[in-house]
Amino acid sequence: FIYVVVIVLYGASTGLLNGRVVPHLHHSLIAIGLLPLTRFCTWPATVTQSLLFGLLINGVAFWGLSPPWDPISPTLDSPSAAPGASISGNQITFSWNISLPSQALQYALSTNDIFVYQGVTTQYSMSAPVGSVIRAALAFVDVGGTTSALGPRLLVNLTAT
Repeated sequence: FIYVVVIVLYGASTGLLNGRVVPHLHHSLIAIGLLPLTRFCTWPATVTQSLLFGLLINGVAFWGLSPPWDPISPTLDSPSAAPGASISGNQITFSWNISLPSQALQYALSTNDIFVYQGVTTQYSMSAPVGSVIRAALAFVDVGGTTSALGPRLLVNLTAT
């Protein structure tokens, strides 16, 4: 019963915040939600607990504990207002006009918190379903392999035309 209440509250709060946030359940949050279902003293429950704890620890250690919603920037939520992104159908081409500093070897681009590109060219193309919300972040990769963020994320809504 508590799961139904939590799901209804999450849906209602997402509806109330419509246009300002998009739901984004990370795998660590899903593990937190499923762990109480494994409270039984059986070996399948123990194996499931182990897998869910591994999922939780991996998610928090790698990505950090993230909120269940991502904010939408009102100035960057349409393709025409998004600098550095050109859209044709379901193809998005991200481009940037930033020189690599002397300590950096390559650019690194992530979309929706997933690393998608590392290299020296200043553009990257990808396809996404119409209706998708794409959050892109650009960083530098230095000699030691460390990435340094370049600034705020770019948010693109891929709307039907």
